[in-house]
Amino acid sequence: MRILVLEDQIKVVQTLKTIFEDEGYTVDYLLSPEGVLEKIEMFAPNLITLDLSFGDERDVRGIDILKDIRESYPNIDELPVFVISGTMNAEKMKRLRILGINGYFLKPISDENLLLEKIRKCLEPRTKSRDSEDYDANENVIIGKTPEIIEITDKICDAAFAQSNVLFVGENGTGKEELAKYYHQVSPRKEAPLAIIDCTTISKELFESELFGHEKNAFNGAVAKKGKIEEADGGVVFFDEIGELSNYHQCKILRLIQHKTFTRIGAPAKPIHVDVVFIFATNKVLPKCVNDGGFRMDLYQRIKTNKMKVPPLYERKPDIPLLVDYFVRKYNNGFKKQIAGVSDDLMEIFLKNRWNGNVRELALCIETGMVRCKGNIIGKDDVEEFLKDAEQFDGNISDSSENIDCSYLMFKQGLDKKRKEIEKEYYLYHLQKHNWNKAKTAREIGMAVTFLNQTLKRLDIKKAS
Repeated sequence: MRILVLEDQIKVVQTLKTIFEDEGYTVDYLLSPEGVLEKIEMFAPNLITLDLSFGDERDVRGIDILKDIRESYPNIDELPVFVISGTMNAEKMKRLRILGINGYFLKPISDENLLLEKIRKCLEPRTKSRDSEDYDANENVIIGKTPEIIEITDKICDAAFAQSNVLFVGENGTGKEELAKYYHQVSPRKEAPLAIIDCTTISKELFESELFGHEKNAFNGAVAKKGKIEEADGGVVFFDEIGELSNYHQCKILRLIQHKTFTRIGAPAKPIHVDVVFIFATNKVLPKCVNDGGFRMDLYQRIKTNKMKVPPLYERKPDIPLLVDYFVRKYNNGFKKQIAGVSDDLMEIFLKNRWNGNVRELALCIETGMVRCKGNIIGKDDVEEFLKDAEQFDGNISDSSENIDCSYLMFKQGLDKKRKEIEKEYYLYHLQKHNWNKAKTAREIGMAVTFLNQTLKRLDIKKAS
């Protein structure tokens, strides 16, 4: 086994060489951040140890080296990278894992045996897919190793550390809300609230009350209530689909961003100040909306300062196998199944498909396959009908933004209908299996009986008389 040490301190290199060579590894090293890829090609290491600093306290040089390595060697199992650094914290660790590291160790090296144990673990062959137990429903991770996704997660980390406002721009289904959650998770405000405000569903009449709250007797029968903005004080506020707001409400949001103050409905004209960071997201082309009069120029100028384009799935297709693995583990956890993955021919179809519904559509497709799969591998037959339905809507998409909005709505309606059919099939299967014993059915699928009853009512599932 060959280990390449990337480190600018010769004393540390000598220490690592001694430790690794005593264990039987062949070791080479590089003291400069220049020529790393050429060195890798010549030496062909089985593992790289990487010092992040290279004389830079902000770790920029080491992170740049890691990016270069992962662009050339994206498979972390093909070429493991093990970081040896003087400092480490949760934010830095999350950032490094997104970029693609296999482990880390802190300097000074005081426990050689522990270091060797971690190195051996990095060099062990890994299984193709992970078990469902590895899935953590509470962990907001960004799945992907392509340059496009690495770039945006890197930008999010920088913005989160600086606690600056962000605007995510991208198609429906690309995961803008997940990116907002990731921002919150890696920011210094992670222990404070994250308020998610969906501008497409919040009532126009109740908008101000929901956001800013109201005083007692502000309207008939009202009791004093804090709004979402006040409840998020110290944290992050995410406005999803900001382009859907009316001009009147855009004016209210502009004032909130400018002064970080608001007034509750029915309160004296004494503004309440909040300490929040704002994240915005839209699937619209806001400059066009400004030109058409649908979006305020002054608000756009305020929110566009840190704009990030979220890549659609068809621009990062190499991430599809990773996303498939993630969703299989996620739904294994939810459906109490043990699906190992998808068949090779189905994966080929996934890689060729355009996925106009983006990551959301892929997730729904995997969910469909999980429900219908009778074995432990999802095959073409399990998702064939789903993909055929999606193809009908794909043909309607043109370059016109109006047609895009219209066809996406049709596409989403089709998916929602198909999902409801799949849900009904799933619950009927388990109910019939247990002769309509709801207690046994709920226990098998891991659901409370009361929630099962609500679900059956929503899906209009009744036992035939």
